[in-house]
Formats: sequence, C-alpha cells, structure tokens
Amino acid sequence: MTLVASIPRTTEPSVIVIGGGIGGLAAAAAIANAGVSVIVLEAHVYPGGCAATFRHRGRWYDAGATLLAGFAPGGPMQLLGRAAGIRHWPVRPTELALTVYLEDGTVVARVARDARWDFYRSAFPTSLPFWHWQEATAALLWDFALRLPEIQPRSWASLRETLSVTGEWLLRSRPSPQLLLDLLRPVARRLPEDPRFRRFVDAQLLIAAQATADEVYALYGAAALDLPNRGVVEPAGGAGAIARTLVDAVRRHSGTVHFRQEVVEIERTQRTWRVRTQRGLELAATHVVADLTPWALARLWNDAPAALRRRTERPPAGWSAFLTVPQSRRQPHAGDHGVAPSGPRAGTARRRELGLRLVEPGLGRDARPGRSARRDPEHPHDLHQLVEAGANR
Repeated sequence: MTLVASIPRTTEPSVIVIGGGIGGLAAAAAIANAGVSVIVLEAHVYPGGCAATFRHRGRWYDAGATLLAGFAPGGPMQLLGRAAGIRHWPVRPTELALTVYLEDGTVVARVARDARWDFYRSAFPTSLPFWHWQEATAALLWDFALRLPEIQPRSWASLRETLSVTGEWLLRSRPSPQLLLDLLRPVARRLPEDPRFRRFVDAQLLIAAQATADEVYALYGAAALDLPNRGVVEPAGGAGAIARTLVDAVRRHSGTVHFRQEVVEIERTQRTWRVRTQRGLELAATHVVADLTPWALARLWNDAPAALRRRTERPPAGWSAFLTVPQSRRQPHAGDHGVAPSGPRAGTARRRELGLRLVEPGLGRDARPGRSARRDPEHPHDLHQLVEAGANR
C-alpha cells in the first residue's frame, strides 16, 4: 500500500476513483480502510461493471461471470478482504467449475477431484503430459503472485523489494528454463495433436481467458485453466453481491460512492487532478485511480501521454461472448452460451469450426429469487449464506 501511505489526510477527497467495477471498488475500499478520503464516480445505476447483477422484467441476471475464484485461504480475495476491512464475502463454495459440451455429444464437467485424472486417461489419453505441465506451472505462478511483487516498480525501494521477492522465489522454486519460453509462446504449442482435445481446451480458455489456445500465452493459459483446482464459489445473490459488498466497505470507512455520475473530463493541474461529470459535478484530488479501458481513459484525459494515445489508436482484434435467447422462451438457458470471434477469425465459418457449447453453472437460470427493487434497490438478494473472507466453510 505504498500509494496509500503517500496520500495526505484531508477533509477533501484525496483520491477520486473513476469507475465502480470490481477493480475500482477494490482500490477504493482498501484506500478508505487505510483512513484516506476517497470518492467513487460510477456512470451506471449499479456497481460491478463486467461483474454486476442487473434487473430485467422483474428478474435478476449476472452481466458476466457467474462463478468466482480466489476465495481460498491465502488467496487474492482473502488478501483483499484484509486490506478493505471485509470480514465476510457473500459466497458459497461449489465443486463444479464449468461444463463443456463437445460436438460429438461428450459432456465434460471440470471439477478438482482426483477422479479428473481417470477421466483424462479415458477421454484424452494423450493429454496427461499437458495437464501435468498445466498444474505444475499454475502452482508456480500462484506461489509467485501471492508474494505480491510489484510488477512495475515506482521507486528504487520497490524495485529492490521486487528483486528480493523474485530472487527468493527462484531459489525456492527452481523453475525450468521452459517457463521463460512459455511467457512468449501460446498454449497451442503445449497441446498434443488431438483436435477433439484442442476444442475441449479452447472451450475453457474462451471462458477463463477470452481467447483460444492460438492466442493465449502459455503462462496465462496455465493459470486460466487452473480455475477448478483453485476452488470456485457462487456469489449468493449473483456476481453483483461482491461489488455491493465493496461499496458497503467504502461507505463504512467514510468513503463515498456516487452512481449516475459519468466522468466526461480529466485534467491534470500543477498540484491536483480535476474531474468533471456529465451532471456538472466537479471535484479535485491529489490522486486519481481510473478503472477504465485504455480507450476510455484516453478519451477523457486531454493531456494523456503519447504512449497511451498510440496504444489506443486502433483496437486489437479480440473475442466476445454472447447469450442467445429463443423467442419461444421467456428466460435464457445455460446451454445457450456461445462465443463470437472478431478480427481475422470472425465469421460464421469459424464459429461452426469451434463446434462448442459452453456452460457455466447458474448462467441464465430461470430467475434468481430476489426482493422487489422498490423494497431494496441496492441489495436485491438475500445474502443468507456467507463464507468468511478467504476461508471456504
């Protein structure tokens, strides 16, 4: 929390957080818990961004993921809970991480049980070396990440600390030189020559890493595919329950969260940052945290650095997810989850080539039970099952 330590304590906002997604709210909650004045500006009417829960025709739906990870003891959400002063997260453990339907009718449930190895041997006999690599690599990466190195050091002191942490990790873990190569090559280079297994891996990467094995670097792919082994949880009340918990933490520690305040301009003055919203609110602070895409930040920040301008001149090709709802049904079904590539892989032919149906437990259920929005607009769900921060019970 080097940033927090350097911020002066004043009655005016010392930090303005732009964007009420999970990243922005996590930063705001930790800053507020450290005793620093903070204000969050969110354009939407509810928090969470891509991990929100919204209401449509009297029912509640998740805007993005329906399952979350990182809540196991020592995991990142436990660390966040400590930093933000959150004792309990509104989540419940679940064994099933996701299910993949292959085009030949095979239904594959990804779970963390030891029985997964029996399935790999029977369904994909050539895949065992891949899974051994994936799990061993993911374990190394998690061990390194939870040492909290500062990837982009801002001072000589933080650089020394990062080098020290990295050195200790290298001496303890003794990773193979292949780890460096996996930083530069895609997951596809690790896959056996089995098109059916390739589809199985692509299906999971599209959910966990938003691209296929050709386009995901091996290290990132190893961590993304480790979701079942890390332990997943289902938020009680939808993914938006995590965002609402963070909003409560910000406010509990005297921070402020404003909705319907879309920021339209960011300006850097000699000593402060000035932020203006479309509703005429103007604020000044010593620090600004922008929980925005690079393109949104470049559009709002008039004096953005040239490097940011160059980065945002042309959006890269990517993937997106969609949910189709037949007109004959009033509610979506989990089996309707699909993916749509853009860029050079776009088009109907590519989607047909993938031949995948992707399922996340709870996606598009026939309604999540919730309270009336008039009764409780900010907390629409009964968060009756709680898990202590970082400890599955």
